[in-house]
Amino acid sequence: MRSFLLALCLPALLALGCASETKPEPKPGFEHAQGQDKLKNMRDDAARLAALPEHKAPRVEVQHLLISFAGTGTEAVRTKQEAENLAAEVYARLLAGEDFDELITRYTDDSPPGIYGMVADKSEARKDGPYWRKGMVGAFGNVAWRLEVGEIGIAAHDEADSPYGWHIIKRLK
Repeated sequence: MRSFLLALCLPALLALGCASETKPEPKPGFEHAQGQDKLKNMRDDAARLAALPEHKAPRVEVQHLLISFAGTGTEAVRTKQEAENLAAEVYARLLAGEDFDELITRYTDDSPPGIYGMVADKSEARKDGPYWRKGMVGAFGNVAWRLEVGEIGIAAHDEADSPYGWHIIKRLK
């Protein structure tokens, strides 16, 4: 009787396991961190990215998710520490393969979909985009010109270069 039940159940269990959605592989070097480790990983990634040389592309297109806090000129009401914790959590989720568009819709303190074209040469900038890189928040262009297409990076809050909070940026083009 046991063998009969096993013979009936095993194919169904295998079919369920095979039908489940596969998750994308995490970015190389990323470890699923918890709590303070997520903050450290995010800070380390921001510093590593800032140390990379910029590429020479004349134009980039990026999508960004802004995690802001009270007092930065946005409607955010969270504290600075709450914002940094949330940025670390969202950043880790993105690196683990979660959908960028979905997380933007849920968490950004800017307007979804958060897609911007930027140009290096001011003469090619337009009022409605693409925008001149130096006319935008400094960290925004600094990150965009260090990412490869499809890569995700982060600009940490900085009074001068990223005054609105943490920018999580994905290069689209």
